[in-house]
Amino acid sequence: MNITGIKRLAKSLSDEKRESKYKYLYSVWVLENSDKWFIDGVEVSEEKKFMIKCANYNIEPKPESFVASKTKNGKELHESNFLKVEIIRIEDIIKQLNESDKVFEAEKRNLNSYLLELKSKLAPKEFAETVQKSHFKKIALDKKSIFFYSKFIANWYNQRKTELENNDNLSCKSKLLDSFLFLYKSYFSQVIKLIDFSIEYNYEGHEIIMYKVKKKELVVTVSSLSQFSDIIKRYILNGKYSDAIKIQEFCLLVTDEIRNYLERDYLINIDNTFLKNHFEKIYQNIEKSIDFEKIKFLKENSIKKTANQQRPNRTDIAYFSYYTSISKELKLNNNFPSDKAWQEIGELFGKNWKNVQEIYLKIFNSKSERLKKSKGKNLSYVIEEMLNEYPKAKKEAQSELKTLKLNS
Repeated sequence: MNITGIKRLAKSLSDEKRESKYKYLYSVWVLENSDKWFIDGVEVSEEKKFMIKCANYNIEPKPESFVASKTKNGKELHESNFLKVEIIRIEDIIKQLNESDKVFEAEKRNLNSYLLELKSKLAPKEFAETVQKSHFKKIALDKKSIFFYSKFIANWYNQRKTELENNDNLSCKSKLLDSFLFLYKSYFSQVIKLIDFSIEYNYEGHEIIMYKVKKKELVVTVSSLSQFSDIIKRYILNGKYSDAIKIQEFCLLVTDEIRNYLERDYLINIDNTFLKNHFEKIYQNIEKSIDFEKIKFLKENSIKKTANQQRPNRTDIAYFSYYTSISKELKLNNNFPSDKAWQEIGELFGKNWKNVQEIYLKIFNSKSERLKKSKGKNLSYVIEEMLNEYPKAKKEAQSELKTLKLNS
């Protein structure tokens, strides 16, 4: 573009004219790239299209009045496609002015303001704008901000962990609940980093990918938090109703606390962001994990226990672990079958995890050991009492129980 054209373009991008100029440029781009144009419901012929283009779109009605198919060769056109092309065009024009011997301060000011708006449209601004930037941006752009937030959440985590260990009602579940606290520590940090990233966004292709990666990290953490509902259900299935209620209450209180911190202290309007879906998923899963009618039924129909026969016993738990792990329905905070995962199982069922692991390894490594006639009662108990929430595992266990009976 020559200097005269650049000056004319820059003048049309002044603060008061910029919005209407953008609409015009976008409309022209849509027409240029669409298969079909319509005016008053009538398709524009190829001949008329040619004449309009020759007139450089200086026509009545204006290009904004046309309706376009917004498809090219069957593929949909999106505003983001225009933004990427327009950003490159304006950056080239600014570069041309910077390389010129003449001074074009007013023109560069208008072009740079327009470029910034283009980038903000392409950016994930719907997230960044939900933060009250008058407060947040002031500290988000400070190099110390991430350090400040990291220090805050680390202090919060350490304080809650200490309180957990000193709470007589929860101390026996401290390892399990500590993992929940740690997940929220990660979640809080990921949210803050994502907002900081959104505000600092430079809109290059690789940055868009990184934004999506960071957002996906949040989804994974939310999934892990939601899976605590499975742990609560297992406590109920094993008759540990009081423990299940305590775990649920703790999880909900921590969730409330993190949400309040983000909204009150960091001025994030959660209901206007995708974070709303995160918290709804966590609340719904954990709140629904306890069905008091089911607890009542289980209490009324529970198997009588004697001092010599506490169920589930370590063999039952080993079979439960085997079938839920091969069906990929075993949900733990640690990767199974690591020692940490076994410790988690031991804590969940109140058994020595090494004893359970020893039996598990025997039945895992030997089908004949797993389907011994003497193990029939254990397998039946596991199917009837422990696998009702795990359909794939239950189906496999039932199949093997039939084999066991046929070979007996």
